Amino acid sequence: MAQTIYYIQVEGAKIAWRADDSKYKGILSTIGAKKAGKNEKGLVFGVNQPRLPRLRINYKDGDGAKIFCSPDKTKDCTFGNKLRGKKSNGKTIESASFIGVRT
Repeated sequence: MAQTIYYIQVEGAKIAWRADDSKYKGILSTIGAKKAGKNEKGLVFGVNQPRLPRLRINYKDGDGAKIFCSPDKTKDCTFGNKLRGKKSNGKTIESASFIGVRT
């Protein structure tokens, strides 16, 4: 599968990572991520602070995957369940929950 660069803008920084094309297709706006253009400037990889929230998405078939989410979209994705019924990795999402929440 082809790798694509995605990013989430937090406090002016474009925190970026690479992932398979199909992983975020169809859910980008819901999680607050963007696909980087060929000439995208200011991308930062491997950032530990600020740390992006991570979600576990659970598929209807019982599988799951880990994804990044914009801090301002976490409530919609978890409590609001706005990912339910959307497709990721060609599978239908059932629910999403936080991974590694720091206190």
